[in-house]
Amino acid sequence: MTVFMTPAGEPFYTGTYFPPDDGHGRPGFKRVLESLAAAWVGERDDLIQSAGKVAEYLRNADAGGSAGGMLPADAVNRAVAHLHQSFDIDWGGFGGAPKFPNPGNLEFLLGIDQRMAGKGTRELVTTTLDAMAGGGIYDQLGGGFARYSVDERWLVPHFEKMLYDNAQLVRLYTHAYQVTGSADYERVVRETLGYILREMTSPEGGF
Repeated sequence: MTVFMTPAGEPFYTGTYFPPDDGHGRPGFKRVLESLAAAWVGERDDLIQSAGKVAEYLRNADAGGSAGGMLPADAVNRAVAHLHQSFDIDWGGFGGAPKFPNPGNLEFLLGIDQRMAGKGTRELVTTTLDAMAGGGIYDQLGGGFARYSVDERWLVPHFEKMLYDNAQLVRLYTHAYQVTGSADYERVVRETLGYILREMTSPEGGF
């Protein structure tokens, strides 16, 4: 993540990734720097005004998020209903392409199944885990998961494996194994941990 800020520390331009050089319809980092430098010289007042609005929005959002109080009594039921509604009954997961694993949602649903049986949440979890483990988002040869699938069927992976994604999915598949006893889930856990130890661990033991 790159964030360009005014001298007062207020952000006015951000981006998650800029390639070194122009290509594939994206500006290179050098071009971004040149464009922002020109804008800072020629349109400084507009940038400062825009940055002030962004900073004010962030301050208001932060203040709203830190308010205390109890969740509404129906918050859990509403969350479960929302996840049911957005669930892909054919391929598992939530929404369409690109499709992300969303382990937090699945952990939540698995927990609901353990605490409030009868809400049909286990089927959402197992349908998704089965589809991911059998799809291209999972490395069938080397273990480990890609970040997401570019299609809704978990078939074509985005070819990038992230440590934090795999850590969350190992935990999720472990919990699902504890609940279901599925040998496939145990295999996925062992293969994924094997991948992390083999390819994401330094000789010194760091990840």
